[in-house]
Amino acid sequence: MTPRETMDEIGWFHAKSVFTPEEIDQIRKDALKGIEEGYKCDLLSNPHIAGVIADKRIADLGRSLLEQDPVYFGDSTVSYKIYGSGFHKDNPDRHDPNAPDWQSNYSLIRFALYLQDCSEHSGGITLRNGGHKSPSVKEGKIINVKTRKGDIVCWKLTMSHSANARMLGFAPNWNVHPRVMRRVPMFLCKSYDAERLAFFYTLGVNNTHLTRYIDYLYTRTYGIEYFERQKYVPEFVNRAEANGMKIMDFSGRLPEVDTSKQNLEHKDIKY
Repeated sequence: MTPRETMDEIGWFHAKSVFTPEEIDQIRKDALKGIEEGYKCDLLSNPHIAGVIADKRIADLGRSLLEQDPVYFGDSTVSYKIYGSGFHKDNPDRHDPNAPDWQSNYSLIRFALYLQDCSEHSGGITLRNGGHKSPSVKEGKIINVKTRKGDIVCWKLTMSHSANARMLGFAPNWNVHPRVMRRVPMFLCKSYDAERLAFFYTLGVNNTHLTRYIDYLYTRTYGIEYFERQKYVPEFVNRAEANGMKIMDFSGRLPEVDTSKQNLEHKDIKY
């Protein structure tokens, strides 16, 4: 199957060796420098790491999954020392099967670039095969994706997933529910390769799914915070566009939004 066919069939795709381990080591150093300097913005607004989003390999991977030029619109983050877990979805319509997200092939994809090994260590991602096909987070075979430095894991926002996957030390190939793994003492699990550090970013196409997702981000506290901090670095915008990435900026809607009425937790939006 093609990457697009795999994504549509099981809801996720494992892209191997997108970057070299040496490149990841440098990206990790750059990311930590940005953290030390207080950057809390999207990846393309952080001069230390904007080059990652602008890299041709990122655009090419997005194009292989979407089968058209991918759109970057500022939904990205650096996740450092965050260890939460539990199956959930990231799309706006998480409960109602009649809502718009479930009426056509969903076209927004989240990408995870882990800046440490998660093939022999804890800290990666747990997914459910086919978990993108319904609002339920209880359907689909559980898979603990084992990523090496330089790999990228991609999944539809409708996919059921859980961060910070623990790996059993005595049975690393067992795929155990995160709720169970939270109760397992850490000394029985594989250690972390390093402090958990990852880039998460979303690519899509400019369609109704993207429009609805932007509307949703403007109802969330974290979405408002990221739009407020968004200031793309022009050099890397130009580089990304030269490599076939479409760059969109929706932060201009901020003046129209009542930022005092945002939700800290998820709430489905109307349709």
